[in-house]
Amino acid sequence: MDSKIIMIIVIVVISISLSVGIYFATQIQDTSASSASSGSTPLKDCPAARTKYLSDYSDVAYWKLDPWVHYQNHGKGEKRKWNSNLC
Repeated sequence: MDSKIIMIIVIVVISISLSVGIYFATQIQDTSASSASSGSTPLKDCPAARTKYLSDYSDVAYWKLDPWVHYQNHGKGEKRKWNSNLC
């Protein structure tokens, strides 16, 4: 391979690595910030909260995803609301 091509590949790989690192760093900060702002009250999982989540977020219902699992893995980071007050 030509040395210019190798240099371009190295620069692209480094750029992608930095971008991924920055993305995950912001996700960790967002998660800790939302945990701190939500107070110390733990969220509860119950049928009423699950039903409300599915009615609020039709994409989760459409894909027949478990609402509690979706919220824990994705919904918090997307700033979606879980209604523990219904439990």
